[in-house]
Amino acid sequence: MIKWLSNMESGSDNHLVVCSMGCPRFLGDWCPPSQKSMTSGADVFIPSPFVNTYFYIKSLYRVSKIEKVLGISKNVDKHLELIENKLNALNREYYNKETGDYADNLQGANVFAVDIGLDDDKRTFENIVKHYNEDCQFDTGIFETDILIRVLLQRHEYELAYKLLSSKKRCSFHNWMKNGETTFIENCNGVRSHCHPMFGVVTRYLIEYILGIRQTEDSVVYSDVIINPVMHNFIHEAEGKITTVYGDISVKYDDNRITVNIPKEINAYICIDDFKEKLRSVTTTYMLPIC
Repeated sequence: MIKWLSNMESGSDNHLVVCSMGCPRFLGDWCPPSQKSMTSGADVFIPSPFVNTYFYIKSLYRVSKIEKVLGISKNVDKHLELIENKLNALNREYYNKETGDYADNLQGANVFAVDIGLDDDKRTFENIVKHYNEDCQFDTGIFETDILIRVLLQRHEYELAYKLLSSKKRCSFHNWMKNGETTFIENCNGVRSHCHPMFGVVTRYLIEYILGIRQTEDSVVYSDVIINPVMHNFIHEAEGKITTVYGDISVKYDDNRITVNIPKEINAYICIDDFKEKLRSVTTTYMLPIC
């Protein structure tokens, strides 16, 4: 991991990641629908160094967390300095103080910035919400489509995330199905591969936010979970499960009740709106709305 980070650093120019091992550029984000025509599906306008540097910063944070778990401290100061330099570079090159946007919010660029904490006055996130409430369809590539939905959900914009995932506009999952697709496709307009899973990363949120099965922050292998279906006000029935080393965790609900099945080895809480309770039996049913 450290060697890979060194490779990223060697490809940096003025603290922005621009190349790797002699390659003139990374791809940045990929396969966003064109904001100009919504037809080409391959016109990438969001700057590659902006996206590359975002991922470098995320990787620095991740490696630092891994080092903490492993008890390694020799790289802490170096990584903190690198993160600060990269964040400053993104602000210097891409932030517009007048609008609060990064890289003119091309193909959802603001989402990358918000996800690494570049939103001191909250305007950048407000611009995200405004933009997608107005357009209500994806203009994002393979990486940012996932990050966009996650950022909205983490910041409690549940209805907007639902509207995007269930949109029926041109660039939407619904439109793909309407056109006869049975798998994820590579481009919004159907050019090239028709079995390309890269846009499918958002399916994780069917489990984590629609069913509401999420690990607590320090949990591993689902030893500690919270059942928190935050989109039940927009989705009136859902059913599904995940398989863990302890067995299946399943959730089923409609407008009247929610039933949760948890293996006895797992420490679990159910949390719906203002209600929170520890699950004390393998299968538990609650009536909705919970008082």
